[in-house]
Amino acid sequence: MKRLWIFMLIFMFGLSGCARRITVKEVRRLPYRGDMLYLRNGEEYDGTLKEIRENQVIFVTREGETVTIPLDSIQAIDIQKRREG
Repeated sequence: MKRLWIFMLIFMFGLSGCARRITVKEVRRLPYRGDMLYLRNGEEYDGTLKEIRENQVIFVTREGETVTIPLDSIQAIDIQKRREG
């Protein structure tokens, strides 16, 4: 039992040495976990779903571009977090 505790302590200290701070540039390179919009033609948009209307979807891409896409062009929408409304 004592060996197990010693092993766990060594393991935890080893892991703590692996941790490091990351820069803002590195954070920007991490995968964005926003909404995903998949079109029938194979295109994909990564960003935020703003509005669904009768026959179109308004979507803001990760780069800040607002796109309006007809509903019949959309294959799927993957929404990452719950919204009110």
